[in-house]
Amino acid sequence: MGFVLQGNTYLHQDDIGNLDDEDEDKQMADTLDIAGPFTLDLVLALVGSSYSLESIYKQLFDISVLQASRHEEVYSLLRNLDVRVHVLEELVNPGVDCEVMNSRFHALSF
Repeated sequence: MGFVLQGNTYLHQDDIGNLDDEDEDKQMADTLDIAGPFTLDLVLALVGSSYSLESIYKQLFDISVLQASRHEEVYSLLRNLDVRVHVLEELVNPGVDCEVMNSRFHALSF
């Protein structure tokens, strides 16, 4: 039927085309330098100052402080969400005093 094994799949000969790589001899088109030159001065300006141990330590410390504060923020949001879901579940439960649950639910800040 004209199927050829190529790698782990079978392809039809018409889909493969010419098995010889004709375009290997063609020259590539020149690429455009859209972003501009990338120099060491630009890298140093982006990083801050230099690659000293103090600057790397300071950057890692700043990242760890930012990560810890973000973790605490996400944890508190999840904890508040858990409390709200628990209060709603208790409101739906028919055996629970509704006035107590309403006061707890409205005490939460949205």
